Amino acid sequence: MQRIEINGKLKKATILVGESLENLPLYLPQERKIICISDTNVWPLHGAKLNNVEHILMGRGEAYKTLATMARIYECLLQLNA
Repeated sequence: MQRIEINGKLKKATILVGESLENLPLYLPQERKIICISDTNVWPLHGAKLNNVEHILMGRGEAYKTLATMARIYECLLQLNA
């Protein structure tokens, strides 16, 4: 597995290349609400690997990458008190 550290202006981020999705819960903070934004193609394949994670689904493909989709995601985040 390759670990890439990104130092942004406000926060740091870590990208794990080659890590298994099954191990993702090991890297998620336990004390915070986790919300996954996925599409209707990926979530059915991998969503079960993310126990106790709220999720927001969007359509799949370029046609759904719109401001209307972003507005819907923001509405869902507000409903989830994110």
